[in-house]
Amino acid sequence: MTHGRAPGDGPAGEGRTKKPRELPVEETLVFLEGVLPPAPATLLEVGCGRGDLALRLAERGYRVTPLDRSPLAVAEAAAAGLEVVQADFLAHEGGPYDVVLFTRSLHHISPLEQAVERAARLVAPAGLVVGDEFARERVDRETAAWYFDTWDVLIELGLLPEEHSRPGDPLGRWEARFRHHDAPPATGEDVLAALRTRLELVSVQDRVPYHYRYFADHLPQTGLGLRLATRVLEAEQRRIAATAAPWAGLRFVARVPD
Repeated sequence: MTHGRAPGDGPAGEGRTKKPRELPVEETLVFLEGVLPPAPATLLEVGCGRGDLALRLAERGYRVTPLDRSPLAVAEAAAAGLEVVQADFLAHEGGPYDVVLFTRSLHHISPLEQAVERAARLVAPAGLVVGDEFARERVDRETAAWYFDTWDVLIELGLLPEEHSRPGDPLGRWEARFRHHDAPPATGEDVLAALRTRLELVSVQDRVPYHYRYFADHLPQTGLGLRLATRVLEAEQRRIAATAAPWAGLRFVARVPD
């Protein structure tokens, strides 16, 4: 069964002012436009969160099955009009799907190799495994300093929540963000290595903006918040253009080998 917007609901965004948190959704949609098969292909979105992306894909005619194991995320997505599967991805039975889509979720699933194997089993013949992911290990001290300097200015302006501590070392502060997890998220290199054990990588993008997502999610969901998040995205894009190094955003397209 394919899940999407509940019957009778209107299009997402109808009658609403655009919010900062929609900016990352739009950036992901631009990426997906270049890699997804045409609608009405079937998609399993792993880690759907609030359901913002699933709603937009459903509006475009895709048959989307949003999946998340978090009861809070499922409740938020359901409130937005989605029928969501609440389950651990490793235990999910369904499909086959034309696309298994990981939206900043694969690096949280352990063991990674089992997650890749499950994706390979759920995807239809000639289908794709697609990811909009995260390589936290690629953040160096200079990038962390830029990120937290910007963050701290917005804290002082009352536009971002105060943090419990602000260590002097920006890289240490960045790494501290992930210590609250039960297990540290996998690195981007771990994700790519796991994919290669079972799938053929069709394409990899390793210079993708990512830090702006934190701002978009935590700034006030207002016109001002949107303008600020957009400026942070533009600043991050300029930083990427000024270096040849990989960035924290990681995207991939893979398929099951013949």
